[in-house]
Formats: sequence, structure tokens, C-alpha cells
Amino acid sequence: MQIKILVFLIVISLFQACIEEFSPKITAYANLPVIDGTITNEPGPYIVKLSKSLAVDDLGYFPVTGANIKISDNLNTEETLTEIKPGVYSTDSMGIRGIVGRKYRITVKIEDKTYQSNFEELKNPSGIDSVYTKIESKETAEGNFEGLQFYINTEDTNDKNRYFLWKLIETYKYKPGLQVEYLYYFYSDSIASVENDSINEFVNINNECWNSEKIKDIYTYSTQNFTDSKVNNFALHYVGTGTKKLSEKYSLLINQYSITKDAYEYWNEI
Repeated sequence: MQIKILVFLIVISLFQACIEEFSPKITAYANLPVIDGTITNEPGPYIVKLSKSLAVDDLGYFPVTGANIKISDNLNTEETLTEIKPGVYSTDSMGIRGIVGRKYRITVKIEDKTYQSNFEELKNPSGIDSVYTKIESKETAEGNFEGLQFYINTEDTNDKNRYFLWKLIETYKYKPGLQVEYLYYFYSDSIASVENDSINEFVNINNECWNSEKIKDIYTYSTQNFTDSKVNNFALHYVGTGTKKLSEKYSLLINQYSITKDAYEYWNEI
């Protein structure tokens, strides 16, 4: 009996410890510049977003305005970006363009402080061999549902590229799921409740919505420790049937980037 009581007390103690509020005192990384931008071998304009970091318990987004941002390469080609809205800076559509083999860096001046990256080489992009899906069951925020797991295979890179980054955009069609509860009759200036389900069916059949949004998850992979430089059967995005996204039509746009080791280590730690 004493052993049972002792175990019970330990369980209670652990349970209470699990729900105890913990507020880390992290202030060293607040109010620092956050620079988010990408240059590729595709035509511009290229966008750079500039904001300030926040403390752990702060919410919101604080753009940095009035900065001087410049993109340059190792052959002395450079362009100063234009602020098109608060904290968002853009190159000209006919301005600087990424060229495979050249090295690029960004210089940001905020008031009396200047931040400059190292030169990074723009790698020759690797092709996508195939993208396919499997029906799988996973635990999601909506519960445990079946859904589509997307996988990707890359083309052979001939050992030129060993580090990869994928950014995704999903687009889907869905019914709005509107529920008509009352009808207004113009000629009699009266309102009546809806008791016929066919009216709601008509409303939803004849109304459809489309939505596109960026996938927030970051996908990276390295073949540095493998003999084969190809990426095989790498799991990307998963979308479950617990949402409306698969109710009508769904597509996934996959952008594949060949990146340097330093860029891979940066993205892999986020």
C-alpha cells in the first residue's frame, strides 16, 4: 500500500510540473534586423522584406522603412532597391538578374548601421524528375485523417548540386458551405425561414471559391553524405481530408532551388 501511495504522489508531482508556466527571459535577439529575400536565375523583380525581430512574448510585425538596400555581384554589377510599401523593397523588372556561376551579396544600411552578407554563388539549378502522391493517414490539427502525401524525385545533378530547398504554393477549389436561414420576399416585403434543403444545395452548387497560399513549412535536403546526388522519394507537403482543401480540386506548385552549403545550413536551422 505504501508503494502505491508513493507512486501516486510522484505522478501528481510530475503532472503539476508539466503544466507550470515557463517564461524564458530572452532579450538578446529582440529589435534586430530580419532580412528576407531571394535572387534566382529567373527574371526579376526580386523582393526583399525588411523587419525587426521581437521578443518571445511579443506579437506583431514591424517593418523597417527608409533603409538603403543594394544587391551586387562579384563583377561589380549592382542595383539599389526601391521601397514599394513599408518594409518591402524591390528591384526593377529590367534591373539586375541572377546569372548562374556569379556570386551575389546584399548590403543593407539602416540609419547609421550597415549589414552585408558574404558572396554566395548562384548554382546551376537541378531539374525535377517527378512528383507523386500517396494516400496516407496522419495526425493533424484537425485530427487523424487520411490525406495526400506529396513526394519528389530530382534529376541527376552529376554531383554539381548537393543542397536543395523547396518552396511550395497550394491552390484549391472548394464550396463555401453557406447556410441560408432566411429568405426576403421583395414584393411582399416579408422574411421567411428556410425549411427546404434544396435551396441551400442550390446556393452551394452554384457558388465556388478558389484560394492560393504559400506553404509556411520549409523543406531542405542534402545528398552530401550519399554516393548518389539524386533526391529520391523525399516527402514534401501533406494535406489531410480534415479540411476543405481536397473537397473539389487541389494543386501544388513546387519551386526547387539549388543552394550553397551555407544557405542550406541557414534554412535547415530555422
